[in-house]
Amino acid sequence: MLTLPAQAGEGLLQPGDAVVSGFSGIRPADRPVPPGANPLDSFYIDTEGPAAQILSLSGLGGEPAGQLVTPPIKRQIKAGEVGQVFAISLDDGQGSGTANIYLGATSAYGIQIVGPDADGDGLPNRLRTGQPGAQFMAGQFGPGGDPGTIWRVDGVTGAVAAFATLPGNSGPGIGDVVFDRGSRLFYVSDLETGLIHRLDSNGAVLDSFDHGINGRPARGLAPVPDDGVRMDIANPTFDSENPATWGYTHPDRRVQGMTVQNGRLYYAVAGNRQVWSVGLNGDGSFTGDARWELDASGMAGDGPITDMLFDAQGRLHLAQRGAPRGSYNYAVFAEPGRSTVLRYRPEQPDDPATESRWVVDPESYAVGLTPPHNNANGGIALGNSLGGAAGAVLWSTGERLRPSEDADPAAPADVHGLQGNGADLVRPANEPPAQSYFIDYDGLFNDPEKAGHMGDVEIVPGEPVQTGQAGYVIPWETLPPYDIPPGDRPGYDLNLRLTKRTIWHNCIDGGVNWVCGYEVRVRNTSDAFPFFGLIRVRDHLPVVPPGAMIQVPEAPAPWLCGWVAAPNTFACQRNAFLPPLASVAFHVIVRIPKASAEAAHLCHLSNIAEIAFPVGGSWRNFDPFDDMDAATAVIPAPYCNPPMQQTNLRIEKVADPGNCGITSVGFLCRFRIRVWNAGPGVFNHELTIQDTLPAGVIPVFSPGWNCGPGINCTHLLNPLHLAPGEERFLWVSIQVPRAVALANHCQIRNQVRILTPPGGHPMNTNPADDQAEAVALIPGNLCTQILPIQKQECPPGYRLQGGQCARAPSSDPTPPPTPECPPRTRGKWPNCSPNVPPANPCPDGTYGTPPNCVTDPPRCPDGQGRWPNCQRHCPEGSVGTPPNCHCPDGMVGTPPYCTRINVDPGFCPPGKIRRGKTCITAPVLPVCPSGSAGKWPNCRCPSGMTGKWPNCTRKPGSITPPVTPPVTPESGPKCPKGTRGTPPHCVRIIVDPRPCPTGTIGRWPNCKRIVLERPCPAGTLGQWPRCRPIRVTPPVTRPPSVTAPLRTIQPGITRLNTENNLK
Repeated sequence: MLTLPAQAGEGLLQPGDAVVSGFSGIRPADRPVPPGANPLDSFYIDTEGPAAQILSLSGLGGEPAGQLVTPPIKRQIKAGEVGQVFAISLDDGQGSGTANIYLGATSAYGIQIVGPDADGDGLPNRLRTGQPGAQFMAGQFGPGGDPGTIWRVDGVTGAVAAFATLPGNSGPGIGDVVFDRGSRLFYVSDLETGLIHRLDSNGAVLDSFDHGINGRPARGLAPVPDDGVRMDIANPTFDSENPATWGYTHPDRRVQGMTVQNGRLYYAVAGNRQVWSVGLNGDGSFTGDARWELDASGMAGDGPITDMLFDAQGRLHLAQRGAPRGSYNYAVFAEPGRSTVLRYRPEQPDDPATESRWVVDPESYAVGLTPPHNNANGGIALGNSLGGAAGAVLWSTGERLRPSEDADPAAPADVHGLQGNGADLVRPANEPPAQSYFIDYDGLFNDPEKAGHMGDVEIVPGEPVQTGQAGYVIPWETLPPYDIPPGDRPGYDLNLRLTKRTIWHNCIDGGVNWVCGYEVRVRNTSDAFPFFGLIRVRDHLPVVPPGAMIQVPEAPAPWLCGWVAAPNTFACQRNAFLPPLASVAFHVIVRIPKASAEAAHLCHLSNIAEIAFPVGGSWRNFDPFDDMDAATAVIPAPYCNPPMQQTNLRIEKVADPGNCGITSVGFLCRFRIRVWNAGPGVFNHELTIQDTLPAGVIPVFSPGWNCGPGINCTHLLNPLHLAPGEERFLWVSIQVPRAVALANHCQIRNQVRILTPPGGHPMNTNPADDQAEAVALIPGNLCTQILPIQKQECPPGYRLQGGQCARAPSSDPTPPPTPECPPRTRGKWPNCSPNVPPANPCPDGTYGTPPNCVTDPPRCPDGQGRWPNCQRHCPEGSVGTPPNCHCPDGMVGTPPYCTRINVDPGFCPPGKIRRGKTCITAPVLPVCPSGSAGKWPNCRCPSGMTGKWPNCTRKPGSITPPVTPPVTPESGPKCPKGTRGTPPHCVRIIVDPRPCPTGTIGRWPNCKRIVLERPCPAGTLGQWPRCRPIRVTPPVTRPPSVTAPLRTIQPGITRLNTENNLK
């Protein structure tokens, strides 16, 4: 992890820094899934993932405009250190001058439990329901801690220690933690009992306030004592997917979000989402004068208020979190899309005629770009603006802040993290919130199924410390060696795809520099299997002007970067867990002095990236042809605006790399073709190049070009627009059988020329530079002789390169390569043996076993994937049998991307019209009869006839008009794609991917709650989940009287089987 070093005399936590909490993520077991087992059972909480992070918000790069920013991560507090946490508080840093962080244990991201190892794999077994011997999963509540623990993170050193532990918390955890700067005491809400505890600076509990008993009567409400229900994971009644079994106290006494203002502690009660306050004495003790403040209105869902704050104007901000949800698959921890951020204004002056001193109708903020913009996750904080104005930016935690339906297909999708917008931008301003910053928490995208994965956020008050740049300069240290996770090869292959794009099409004017930005993204292309392991990317800039500086602002954890060949080639690596179709990315920022760019007449800057590990063609990355990509940024300098005149193209070809790679069937050679506009004018024409390859090879071309017979490749953009200096790349990878390598004397020659426009054309004036060629060399001694197999090794400080030992440069992060067996041998080094060919093998370039040799490689049946990984079943969520897979009724799309159809509520079927909120039969209006013209009742004689209808006669000499066939539904106009109905009554089809939430049935938005009934356990009375113990008291001698009949306890109702409905 790259870290921002603290300045001399300063602590880790600085003014303007953000502390944010969230779910730490998951990891798969380090061993294959047993046959027939559920892969989900082998995923555990990632104890190395961040439960909280410290972010430096000092350099976000411009005003908020909907951009995704990735500020430097100064410290990650891992789940292995504190478990899962939600509430965050900061003290005043008295004594050190640097604030310290306090984190409260939580059940907000579900309760994960495990049992003893029952299958002998050395790992505890995941459990859905309680059982004797069950324990909390590692990473749930931290080492040596429990659900009532509050953790302290030292603001200077970052050291973590337990600060306090609330007594008797069985699992619900902490609601909120608040520090009062006046008394220097802490207030902590307990979700199990509903009590608000007062703690001293050492974490000792001083006293408590009970809202259910002492607060509610202040408004004439009946007291609500604690029901005594506790979480018991050893009891089969505990259900990890049912929060009703997690031991939360009654909602009318359960306190969550809190804040201190003007000598009063404000707190939110879950029941009816009320806000109350209680006075504080000078020593911080409770005065007992509880006061109802307001009932929050206008909130999107039934979830609790988990955070609150006051701004400088005395306005109260409330953050809602979706109702808690249990999730065995770690997807949904809170009801999605139903969480709001509100702002209440005090009455000015206070109106004695109203019960509350707050204006009844609150203002709200739009959170998330997806309508209705209610994607908050329950945390808010005020920070400084780019200009330094205190409290000018409101930061909110949220889910799907930038969804995958973003208009920019290359934009990072499904951002779960932070949204920062102007604190004054309440609705309808900033709706959708396009004037916002977006920060992703875990660097993983394409995960729309996640909800409730974010927690709280706090901003260190004070003037931010400016670092002078928006990211990190690439460090000069050596990257650590490969860290390949243990485990055998699974029964399937994986693949990674690299894409590169410019962050801004034009480089940004940065004063004395041009600032060009690129995004490098690596995606797991499998739609069924996750990727887990090391990813290493090599990045190269072909041209680096003097004085240029390369930065990687997204290189903080978990990416680590270092030079390969300064100043234009570096590498970044990280260990990553990528669910199916998920991706990780980092940014590359290049700062070019304007004087250097002008001296080189530089108008464009290209950047090339390639996956260096896993190696293309291996089981971790089986397709080597999608491992590289390039992007070109435009430098909008005045000298780069050429007049509209003739121009010339040039072409270049290089072997990339110079030596071909060894494969199981021969060799893999790769060439890079570069075509650029040499100027002086702008190129605007079709571009076609012709590639000539040796006979017998199999070529594969990179995306962006259409390559057909004769290997003529035409760029997909037609016409292609290239400013002077702008370029395009095409990679050609060819599979070379051994026989072809021998026939070409181990030198694979590749020629290319510009075909369209031809040389001499106004768009390509010089035909002399329209051709290029390159030669790739076959490694080893295939074309000489087979040498005796000898062990190849080098002494410490040297590495093997091309059969020679060369000193390893200290700045080269590439580890020593593993030697491979020489050609015509087999096995794994050093256990190589001569490769004995079959007696009668199929000829090179064919497949199969004699006599069944074919020229075409094997293929899967249509719709069943890519050989040899053929699918025999339709993707999950679809129906049918391959290759005839389709989305089920009520859904649209192509498997596995099926989404529900939600028809526009304003739509009426043909023959109906809308009247108010209902559809009624359209009235039948009379029309003019056939043979007449006009509209009823003004019918007239048609053209070519005279008289008054219906007495029409044909004019002399007129021509009988042709008979127009009636318009039938088949030949008449139709509504355009994406709409339905009959023109002109076409309405848009709204595709809403939201299913009904867990615990409900039906189709969105008409979801009905599923009522789960179960009997109270033996030895208890009541109605689930409000069960109370049966207390038996000794008999008391009484005078003879009529004995009351005994109460008969009816058998409990069996729980409904709703498993299918909950999916």
